[in-house]
This record gives sequence, structure tokens and C-alpha cells, in this order.
Amino acid sequence: TDWGHATEEEFLSGKHADNPMWIYSAAKILGERAAWKFAANEPSLDLSIIIPPFIFGPYVPGFPLPVAQSALSSNQHIYALLTGIVPPPLPPLFCHVRDVARAHVAALNVPKATSDVEDKRFLICGGSLVWKNAIEYLHNTRPELKERIPAVDAPVIPFPGPPTTIDAS
Repeated sequence: TDWGHATEEEFLSGKHADNPMWIYSAAKILGERAAWKFAANEPSLDLSIIIPPFIFGPYVPGFPLPVAQSALSSNQHIYALLTGIVPPPLPPLFCHVRDVARAHVAALNVPKATSDVEDKRFLICGGSLVWKNAIEYLHNTRPELKERIPAVDAPVIPFPGPPTTIDAS
């Protein structure tokens, strides 16, 4: 299967130490490969992998809220936006946390279609978003936030190419 180009050797070499996005992506790729390898050696295991993009949304009611901004995970970018900071460019796909939870539950009820251990790999996506559009949207729909969020003409680092899309029809 060719869905990622990171090796354990490259990951451990430190060659990409200055690129947190590469490190994050490589860790996801290597973790998924390890899960599939484990599943291949355990025939009774019916493994599903859910692959969401950036996940945004509320925390579970009653669950302790993160104290540090960095512990907000993907939500730290929304927090930055609401405190006047334009977040760094990210792959522009997102999914709501509740949709990710629904996908996990739904995957439990999907029977294996083939003998291929990797046949239950699900890409999910709620849409695409670039920060400039988010800033414009907030200015238009939530004018009371105008003093807290970046200006419509704030410099935004462009994403290095056209936004990716996923056709979920």
C-alpha cells in the first residue's frame, strides 16, 4: 500500500527535526503501519482505521479542560484565531470531533469486505478551510468579535498550493 513516504530510519534520524508537520505526519504513517502489521499477525482481529484531518470541536462535558494552549490540540489554532493571531498554514481539511466519534462507532458495524487486512481504512472529512476565509467569515457573521480576531486584511501565509478536497458523495 502506498499512502505515505516515511521510514522509521528517516523518522529517528532527526533529519526533519525543524519540521513539526513532517514529524506529525510521519508519526501517523508509522503508527498506522504498525497497527496493520499487528493486525496481519492476529487473524481474529478486525481492525478499522479512521483517518480524519484536523479535528475541531468541544471537549466531552465533565472532562478536565486543558490548561496549556498547546494541550488544546487542533483547537489551539481556533484559540489563536480568537485571540488575534493568524494560525500557521495547515492542510486545509477539517472534521468535527462528533463526526469523528460517529465514524468510529459506524466502523464497528462494517464487516470486512475482503481478506485484505487493510480493507477497513476510512478517510473522513467535514470540509476545507483556509484561515483567510475563516477570518472573513467571523467578521461577517460575528461582528462582536471584531476587536479580538485578526483584521480581514491581516497578512496570512498562503498554503503552498491549491486546497485538497475529498469527494464524499
